[in-house]
Amino acid sequence: MAALVASALAGVTTGASPRALSAQSRAELDKVLRRKVLPNGLEIIVVENHGVPIATLEIDVRNGAFTQSPEYAGLAHMYEHMFFKANKDLPEPDMFTDRAAELGATHLVVGGGAKRFDGIRESDYHKLAAALDRVKDIGDARGLRAHYHPHLSTIVEGPKSVAKIFDLTAIDFCPDTAHLAAAGGDPAQLIRDHAARISYVHLKGFQRDPFAFTPLDRGDIPTGPILQALRDTGYQGW
Repeated sequence: MAALVASALAGVTTGASPRALSAQSRAELDKVLRRKVLPNGLEIIVVENHGVPIATLEIDVRNGAFTQSPEYAGLAHMYEHMFFKANKDLPEPDMFTDRAAELGATHLVVGGGAKRFDGIRESDYHKLAAALDRVKDIGDARGLRAHYHPHLSTIVEGPKSVAKIFDLTAIDFCPDTAHLAAAGGDPAQLIRDHAARISYVHLKGFQRDPFAFTPLDRGDIPTGPILQALRDTGYQGW
């Protein structure tokens, strides 16, 4: 059973850990939630918050890693990444980017670079860089600016591996402030170091204990220095 969560004009959060919502927090949340269940069983939850001029759409499925017994550990994550692959309607990567361009997209953001079970090899960086250059070529041909998003649990996490991969590829850099901080990096400094390659940013909060991604300024990453770094380096993607 899936739940479709739409937040009109803003992402919404209570600021508390999902595991520890107080009764008061739940009562406050219930006041702004609007729920409807469609005939096919899809539950739609709408939360309006006009704090910032964006709309957020999230699709949640009541299944996944938290339901797995030890013998099936990891399968939910594997299937999650399988969903990123081609499908019968768009079987080739070029077809996906063609459609994105038709819909008016201007950016193409990709991740990638999974770690081997037996450790990272030097050749892994070169293979990833070659694939990222191919992504850049695909984007350039369609007027899309291509970016690489370093991610926890991949071969590109902290400052050293970020510098390494961008020395090997011409693709742009999409910094995700939470992932970079969680890997031991200083997001503001990384933005300054790679400013010429940045035209798209993922702003996200992060707390170390317990580990969680959070709303901006509700964790251990101050947003002010990050925004100042973007201003100081002439960022144009506001």
